[in-house]
Amino acid sequence: MPAAGNALDYHRYAYTRFNPVKYTDPTGHYSTDELMQHFGVDSFEALTALFGEDGPYAGNSGWYDILRAAQDGDRITATLPDYQTSISGSFVRTSEGRILIDMGQSHLVAETEFARFGGYWAGGASYGWPSEYGMYHLQGAGGERWATSMSGTQALNDIPCNTWDCVAIGYDIAAIGGNALASASLAGALPSGGLTLAGVASGTMINQSATAAGLAHTYRGLGAGKASRMDALVVSATAVLNPFPLLGTVSGFVQLFYDLGDPWIPGG
Repeated sequence: MPAAGNALDYHRYAYTRFNPVKYTDPTGHYSTDELMQHFGVDSFEALTALFGEDGPYAGNSGWYDILRAAQDGDRITATLPDYQTSISGSFVRTSEGRILIDMGQSHLVAETEFARFGGYWAGGASYGWPSEYGMYHLQGAGGERWATSMSGTQALNDIPCNTWDCVAIGYDIAAIGGNALASASLAGALPSGGLTLAGVASGTMINQSATAAGLAHTYRGLGAGKASRMDALVVSATAVLNPFPLLGTVSGFVQLFYDLGDPWIPGG
């Protein structure tokens, strides 16, 4: 719950506090806008500068990754560089958008306390610690594992879907598999003079279902500002080619490689 003192936060149908134009929450994770509100900055550059060389979070860039992956109710554990001593709590937000951590029994602390505890400790060797960098571990409210991040890093390697569109990639793989099944059934049966109709039908159905779902997913993303026109153009082009044997398999791989490289494609 963002703010226990705000009556709207007890209303299960009050999505974004009845203001979906100003506030959106497509993933549940803290957005960059929400982090800017929390830190009191007005640009993404100012936000990332906080974790830069001269910022107050210098050396703790992994904490930024945790904040981007977190949502209200998620449990966070910060561990010293001795990798033995830890503190834990749950993320909450105030009605003003400030992010706090509830350590239990209404003991609320600023998120900076956890950032520093599991963060960079200069001279860690003098404490007999194996590292100067601590660790953060984030779990979903239901206990599922979300992320583990070293304080000196800025890459959530065990949350790849923060970088890639895993839903689109899943549809790509399904479409490729369906076309490959249909193509293999068709090619394998030709020498004997007949078609393996079950394989062709099944493969075609899988291919077309995945293609349609991927197309719809991309255009929904386009409408929500999460996909680009280039994404829509590529998925539309490959969708036209996907039904054809062999050619569809090639176009499916083109779509897959595009989605894998999308985070680094200008305009993608």
